[in-house]
Amino acid sequence: MTEPLPGPQQFPSNPYGEYPTPDQQPADAQQRPGYPPPDAEPPNPSPARPRRTVLPVLTGLIGAIVGAGVTVAIMLPLTDPSTAAPKSLADEPSDILTQAAQACDLPMGVNVQDDGVTLVFDHEGEDDFAGGDLEDIMCVFTELDMPSRIRTHMSQTTSMDGRQTASWDNLEVQWSYHPDRGLDGMVTLVEE
Repeated sequence: MTEPLPGPQQFPSNPYGEYPTPDQQPADAQQRPGYPPPDAEPPNPSPARPRRTVLPVLTGLIGAIVGAGVTVAIMLPLTDPSTAAPKSLADEPSDILTQAAQACDLPMGVNVQDDGVTLVFDHEGEDDFAGGDLEDIMCVFTELDMPSRIRTHMSQTTSMDGRQTASWDNLEVQWSYHPDRGLDGMVTLVEE
């Protein structure tokens, strides 16, 4: 017998002696649960079922067909020219902003940009001498048929109000005001 390993912990011994190997059974195997009787025949393994590969393949095939049908149903209206979306302003830019600026003799501080879709205005302030005259900018607004409610709103804007926005017809104006830099902003042609 070998000496026990040094240390404070000893493992309890097996009350049945050594552990049985798979081909051995203890003498009292019939009385102990979990052991078959010595004269019992080994259980017959159940016959292996054939793998059913048809069902997953069929399911995958049906899924692919349904997916292709949904894709065609979604893409067909998008490629049909009769159901195409109306042309955007980028396709057919309007020259309303350019005409309004030209009607006022292209005043200083007014610039038409983005192929006629944006009109930028810059009014001179107390410290900003590069902008245009307010009367010239209001001429452009009159040519654009800007409603008086918007012009009044613009004239009552203070530096504390931040950036303001208003719309009429197919135009949108955004502006801000500060006494040092004046009334600055842009008019944009928007899609209806």
